[in-house]
Amino acid sequence: MFLTSDPITAAQNADNNLGALAVTVSCNDIAAAGAEPVAVLLTMLLPPTTGAETAGIIVKQAEAAAKAVNVDIVGGHTEFTDAVIRPVVVATAAGISDKILSARGAKTGDAIIMTKYAGIEGTMILSNDYREKLALNDAEYQEAAGLINMLSVVPEGRLCAQIPEVTAMHDITEGGVLGAIDEICFSGNLGAEVYADKMPVLPLTDKICKKLSLDPYRLISSGSMLITARAPEKVLKILAENNISATAIGKVIDL
Repeated sequence: MFLTSDPITAAQNADNNLGALAVTVSCNDIAAAGAEPVAVLLTMLLPPTTGAETAGIIVKQAEAAAKAVNVDIVGGHTEFTDAVIRPVVVATAAGISDKILSARGAKTGDAIIMTKYAGIEGTMILSNDYREKLALNDAEYQEAAGLINMLSVVPEGRLCAQIPEVTAMHDITEGGVLGAIDEICFSGNLGAEVYADKMPVLPLTDKICKKLSLDPYRLISSGSMLITARAPEKVLKILAENNISATAIGKVIDL
């Protein structure tokens, strides 16, 4: 059995996908270990001023996200408290598998693959919190809001867990693509050779990062899975056949 827990603190808009984010990122952790997420517990701490309507919105978001990856919300706790100034949702996810795919599994010579795009979650958050500063038009704002549907890496986790040539997986969160590469390399005392020009970035992400002087490769990137593999062509082919975009961005090397 695999267990993980992750807190999500609301951005400026308290009900902006908070429930969906909480469920998704915790299930992503399970998928990155090569396991199948099966259940989630939710603890919601809400300011007294939040109101029952917002609490209901958060729960409905969580329910929809759980249904999308075929997991059950099996319990939890909801509390209105002045100990927090913004809503906080803690999701604890459980998963099962007959094997463990550790981040330490990467080996020298393995290809480094990332799915989808760098900075997906960061794009969504920044577009919501800095819409006026960024001067986003309605179409761009809607594009960013729609990225919530790209945040799960459970589909690629399910696929790659069954590919013998996959040696490690890591969901890309805080620290972005470069942070995730560093964590995999650190856990195995290895190095990496990566090519920034091969890391896919959405035009909207690039625009936002340039306006805010941010590095898209260090931007929080839930929705993208980092994969190390001995046979990158096979992995890329399987992902493509299942409509998951992926790119080889480098390789693991000795220090």
